[in-house]
Amino acid sequence: MFGRGSRSSTTTDPVVVQEHGPGKGRPTPKRSAAQAAKRQPLVPDDRKAAGRKARDERRANQAKVVQAYETEDQRFLPARDRGEVRRYVRDLVDRRRNVGQYFLPVAFAVLFLAVIPNQTAILVSAVAMYTMLGVLVLDCILLSRTVKGAVAERFGQAAAEEKGLRWYAVMRATQMRRMRRPTAKVKHGGVPRP
Repeated sequence: MFGRGSRSSTTTDPVVVQEHGPGKGRPTPKRSAAQAAKRQPLVPDDRKAAGRKARDERRANQAKVVQAYETEDQRFLPARDRGEVRRYVRDLVDRRRNVGQYFLPVAFAVLFLAVIPNQTAILVSAVAMYTMLGVLVLDCILLSRTVKGAVAERFGQAAAEEKGLRWYAVMRATQMRRMRRPTAKVKHGGVPRP
């Protein structure tokens, strides 16, 4: 039964023949033929032409992305900026005055004050810097909670729990308004777009 011996002639197993559908119409190629067909040279024949072509393609793609930042064309925006929820978050951030957008100019002023060889100026600059950092952290926490509540109200709780949404809002809020990409479409105090 489990041995390696030959089967007796008394057992007759029916031979099962399975019918297959139509084949692909050609024999399977040998491995060497398939690999040879896929083989491409590591270095193109005309390296300068290939470099120009790659550079032109890169520039064309970059131009599409830059244009998408201005027009908010969803097809060409980076993945982190796509979608209605992200657009709504951008509008929420852009409509309010954020402490983070003023942080960089204040930091430069504080650094300038720290260079002055006066103990009072150095103390004032240190206090100003730490105060600005504290206010920035509080503003970011408030923004994060505001974004979560507004998105939950408009798109539902599942959209509000999307990973990285509140961090996206905080990072946008800490950029100067003119440097934000996609560009701000809502004025200060405006209403987010429908």
